[in-house]
Amino acid sequence: MEIQLAEKLGVSRTPIREAIRKLELEGLVLMIPRRGAEVAKISHKSLQDVLEVLGSFGRAGYRPGMPENRRGATGCLTGGGGSF
Repeated sequence: MEIQLAEKLGVSRTPIREAIRKLELEGLVLMIPRRGAEVAKISHKSLQDVLEVLGSFGRAGYRPGMPENRRGATGCLTGGGGSF
């Protein structure tokens, strides 16, 4: 799996391994000995929480990848007479 991902993304295996380790630490991936990584199961409640947060970003006018959002996550927290 690491080799295929590295070739597809045009990087070495090291950043792939590091990314998988980070995902494992976040509980999003399970490492299975002699088999590789598997996407962790997510509960219905966790999925609802994620969707609620994403919906909040949309209502605040945040759109990932838009040039005006390059200021950082707080860029969507401006409005009225000031900013946060």
